[in-house]
Amino acid sequence: MQEYSPYQIQKFRQSPLGRLIYKTDTADSSLSAYTQALLDSSTSEQLQKSYKGISRSRKKTPSIYSVSRSASTPSYNEITVCWHRINVEGWKPETRQESTLSHFNESLYLIGGVSRSINKDVNVYRINSKTWQRLDNIGDINEPRFGHSAVKYEGNIIVFGGGTHYDHKHKLRECLSGVHVFHIDTCFWQYMKTQGTYLPARKYHSACVVGCHMLVYGGMNQKNNMLSDAAVLNLKKKTWKSLEICGKSPGKLSFHTSAFVTGLEPGTNESIYKVFTGSGKIACPGVYVFGGLNGEKKASNMLYVIQVGKRPLEWTTPTIAGKPPSPRFLHTMIYNSLLKVLIIFGGRVDLAKTTVYTCFNDVFLLDLQNFQWLHVNVLGEIPIGRSGHTAESTDCRMYIFGGVTNSCYCSGDIWVLEMDPSTAIAMNEEFMKKKRLDNEINDYKQHAQGVTITNRAISRSRTRRFSKIDFSVNP
Repeated sequence: MQEYSPYQIQKFRQSPLGRLIYKTDTADSSLSAYTQALLDSSTSEQLQKSYKGISRSRKKTPSIYSVSRSASTPSYNEITVCWHRINVEGWKPETRQESTLSHFNESLYLIGGVSRSINKDVNVYRINSKTWQRLDNIGDINEPRFGHSAVKYEGNIIVFGGGTHYDHKHKLRECLSGVHVFHIDTCFWQYMKTQGTYLPARKYHSACVVGCHMLVYGGMNQKNNMLSDAAVLNLKKKTWKSLEICGKSPGKLSFHTSAFVTGLEPGTNESIYKVFTGSGKIACPGVYVFGGLNGEKKASNMLYVIQVGKRPLEWTTPTIAGKPPSPRFLHTMIYNSLLKVLIIFGGRVDLAKTTVYTCFNDVFLLDLQNFQWLHVNVLGEIPIGRSGHTAESTDCRMYIFGGVTNSCYCSGDIWVLEMDPSTAIAMNEEFMKKKRLDNEINDYKQHAQGVTITNRAISRSRTRRFSKIDFSVNP
């Protein structure tokens, strides 16, 4: 194959036909045989003629918001994604709600949660081998908890708060205020002795890491009173400090989510007041807080941003183009630093003055470079609506586990949302092929079963007719 210079390739890609090809085909950056034929043509007529025979045999994909295989940033307002369920090999942990999931070294660490009982176990899912493993609790053993937070810092998982055992004497659900560190390399739990401002015990709060600080906001105390305070834990000095954030705050909030959004990952020694967020093409860097139950105990779809890197910190409510998610709580919101998007999935909303609630299975993506809600075209085997699940993101994928529906616990399967459009389309084609094959097999089984039933009926009918014949011989 003839070698082409970068100038030739770029010139072709900028031509009308080149733009057509690379818009309608999720092409790789390397040149294929049909591209070589096009580049060998010197005029537009020859290009059209050369492409005419090839284009008929090539299947075109719809014009979509597209991310290349190197995960470049989107430029349109639409994205195609695909769900699929992982077939886990061997043992898997029982399903649960209000647990946490943390990604390290191609593994997902599942901590706590509640199902038939409140859990304190640590289970790790190996992404490459598709297997689960239960780890031994060693060290300052973590208490059983749910509705807690888990953040990553310097190769460790920092666990804070959560609900635990029910106190029958005082008729309340106890909450935790201690900080535990899970060391990934040794699978060892260590209790962090902290100083400074006392932070009341809580559950259903949000937490994220900004530089060397863990920022905590809102939640519920053990009397189920909603909280509106903010505090930071200096993970280097191990000291708590209350935060005074100027601007209009969300007020009392629980069951919400938060994520630190920045173009450049800050150093683990940087202060929340000095962290640099001015580059990386993020329209509005800071700590994003979305949804939850507000002080009136109504579901919210408000999006707030805490602007960091200055003193004092400041609340803002940015204007975002596109259609936002509906009000919800007990959802998940994950920041994907590779694609520069926030991913919101699921959650629930209660119907007014009733005990009925609705769980969602919709997906929303916020493009943080163009600051707009994208239209998401969802393909594949879509999971059932749920709330109280947990999620984590790596590469161009989001993983979810557990949760509850309107009436029962969800299965203990892991679901994956593929957000690379070219991979998503190919994955959906495989899913549809399998679905068609399964339908054909089921149709065949039903047909075969029907034939068997019919044959049995005919056989019984013949037997009845045969038994009525008089075989006696008259003399």
